[in-house]
Amino acid sequence: MTNHDAKGYETLAVEKARHATTGEVVRLQAEHRKWWQSFWAESYVELEDKLLEKHYYASHYVMACCSRNPKFPPGLYGNWITLDRTAWSGDIHLNYNHQAPFWALYSSNHIGLPGIIIRTQNPQPTTTMKTMMSPIFACVVLAVQTFAAEPQFALRDNDRVLFLGDSITEQKLYTTYIEAYAVTRFPKLKLAFANRGWGGD
Repeated sequence: MTNHDAKGYETLAVEKARHATTGEVVRLQAEHRKWWQSFWAESYVELEDKLLEKHYYASHYVMACCSRNPKFPPGLYGNWITLDRTAWSGDIHLNYNHQAPFWALYSSNHIGLPGIIIRTQNPQPTTTMKTMMSPIFACVVLAVQTFAAEPQFALRDNDRVLFLGDSITEQKLYTTYIEAYAVTRFPKLKLAFANRGWGGD
């Protein structure tokens, strides 16, 4: 229960837990297990790289955990804040930072979760919203088809990779993920990485 459900949510939550019966707890547990069984049955993957597979499922688990309440879509850092001061206040942005985590859910058949955000922000999706959503499906399908046709790693021996972008690129956080993956999974390749990100106003 959150402040999106009622003004006195703290008191109501305590009272609800205090008066819960054993039968109600059992019912809630059964509904909980049924929901997760349905969620995992929607799709699955099996990868040779078991560490990557582990992170794949873990990311879907976290996304599902923080996206189930239709009245409270997750912010940039989900529903769990571990710092006193988070970047951008950990709030909800209608931009790439907030939309990107949900894109992968389309290709894994968990389309019910991203739909929560649209219903929360606007119960009646506008034509603009529908137009915005269309390229997402196209991008996902294109990515899946490309991967299926050519599963080899995109980089070749002696390739040089240049990262261009704004302040997000300049901070060298996400780009190091790509570099770390490349050099640890394909140690025989001679690769060079350069970051030329530049923060704007």
